[in-house]
Amino acid sequence: MKQVYLFLIFILIGFQIHAQVPVKSMQAVRLTLQPHIDGILEEEVWGKMEPAKSFRQYSPSNNAEPSQLSEIKIGYDNSAVYVAAILYDTHPDSILKQLTQRDDSGNADVLQVAFDTFGDHQNAFVFGVTAAGVQIDDRLGPNMGNNSAANFDVVWESAVKINDKGWMVEMKIPFSALRFPKKDIQQWGINFRRDIRRLREEDLWAQTPATSQNIVPYFGTLRGMDHVIPPLRLFFTPYLGTAISHYPINKTGFNNYSTSYSAGADVKYGINESFTLDMTLVPDFGQIASDPKVLNLTPFEVQFNENRDFFKEGIDLFNQGGLFYPRRIGKTPGEFNRIQSLVGEGVDVTDNPSQVRLLNATKVTGRTPAGLGLGVLNAITAKTEAHIKTSSGMDSVIVTEPLANYNVLALNQTLKNNSSVSLINTNVTRADVSRNNANVTGVGFALGNKDNSYALLGFAALSQKIFENETKDGFKYTLQYGKINGNFQFNLLQNVESDQFNPNDL
Repeated sequence: MKQVYLFLIFILIGFQIHAQVPVKSMQAVRLTLQPHIDGILEEEVWGKMEPAKSFRQYSPSNNAEPSQLSEIKIGYDNSAVYVAAILYDTHPDSILKQLTQRDDSGNADVLQVAFDTFGDHQNAFVFGVTAAGVQIDDRLGPNMGNNSAANFDVVWESAVKINDKGWMVEMKIPFSALRFPKKDIQQWGINFRRDIRRLREEDLWAQTPATSQNIVPYFGTLRGMDHVIPPLRLFFTPYLGTAISHYPINKTGFNNYSTSYSAGADVKYGINESFTLDMTLVPDFGQIASDPKVLNLTPFEVQFNENRDFFKEGIDLFNQGGLFYPRRIGKTPGEFNRIQSLVGEGVDVTDNPSQVRLLNATKVTGRTPAGLGLGVLNAITAKTEAHIKTSSGMDSVIVTEPLANYNVLALNQTLKNNSSVSLINTNVTRADVSRNNANVTGVGFALGNKDNSYALLGFAALSQKIFENETKDGFKYTLQYGKINGNFQFNLLQNVESDQFNPNDL
């Protein structure tokens, strides 16, 4: 019992220790003329602004003088925020500029700007460009750490130019790509990051300890933006697709040609400055990159990145506790492999779809100015059937996956000092009860002290597998306390999971 009291005292001492961190600030200037985004900073508007400079190293020598100078200016009008940067380099011929795919910095110098638009010190929009002109956009949030997966892609403009001074950057980021409170006076958190790749050097404008697990609280302040009205965000994208396939089956009664068609639509609507409605009807994900083949010799499944745009919007809200894996919606039918195993046993499999078709899905995501994040998702997948023909010539239809309804509700309330509370519920209801329904509910919290050095985290979940005649319940909980900043860090962790806990339906 004495050890428990000592542990609690240690926690309380840690949460009361704090230090004042100086906050840098810069001024945004309203533009009367829109600059041409070409990477050439010749417009008169840029010359009138006071730049943000005085960067410090983030690594390899935290808080040391950077090896090169950087100057960045911010402007805005009624439609967008503009960024102009002069990234001086004493050896411009050595600037690395590998050409890569979007969201991949590769072996290249990079400039990034991050906006904490709600000033909650936990969430941020990140926009970056490499010296090769490759765009990078991302989100930071409490469920993603300092580096999230590349699940945030929006439309914005950028251009770079390399000259004898170094390299220049211009960005135009439309307000439609951001979410921010509807206020007369905007005051955002902001930070800039410059990577000098050949030196493996990272420089920040608002200095951040290299050991910090959350960089957003250290952002500076962007002032001077006033009377910015969030724009109408409405996109409607219909589609129609047809296909003709030829496969030489060369069997009596079988046609070597097959045809198919599909039609549907996607809708995105900004309900207000905080929330976005996404809807998709009979979507066609044929343009999505296929997954790599992976040889998995472990008892655990391989989880792939989500590449479908519909599911990427607001994904950070659904990441709580690892309970939601969107790739289960539109997955491989549960009986697919069993049908395939019938081949060669006097059975001819004439049709066995490898993927369940998504009929429609609706999603509302966003976060209020008070820090309440809300994510609601509903999706319906079609009944999937396999067709087989026996050696006696009899045709049979086997349901490989029944009609199913998927629901997810996620809530996350950010609090002061990098703290938050959250709730998530996932539910799957199938038309065939014998295949089981499922429900999982989880609650979590994160508590931090003022200088972002200590954290207490907790998460608990209850799973229910509902069959025709019984229900199987399982549970798990995790409790973690640690020092998350400074040269000396530690973590105390306890994780308990029952043998019946199963969140894998969704």
